[in-house]
Amino acid sequence: MTTATSERVPINHDADVVTARRSGRDMARKVGFGSADQTRLATAISELTRNVIKYAEVGECMIYDESTAECNKIRVVVEDHGPGIPDI
Repeated sequence: MTTATSERVPINHDADVVTARRSGRDMARKVGFGSADQTRLATAISELTRNVIKYAEVGECMIYDESTAECNKIRVVVEDHGPGIPDI
């Protein structure tokens, strides 16, 4: 059994970091992650989305519940729409 839950959080402002963090934590709680793992996931999402704001200003955070009957798992993809790193 595979679930098909996902959430997209646009990252354009500082407040979006909090929204993405909360969304990740909520999904982790729903699929059965313990509180320590919920916190680890929320922290990772915070760091990645803050980097979007700091370096690219715009992007998005996609959070996918990819749990199966055998394993609870979440995939997070944070993407920015910035200029990239210049060719050094």
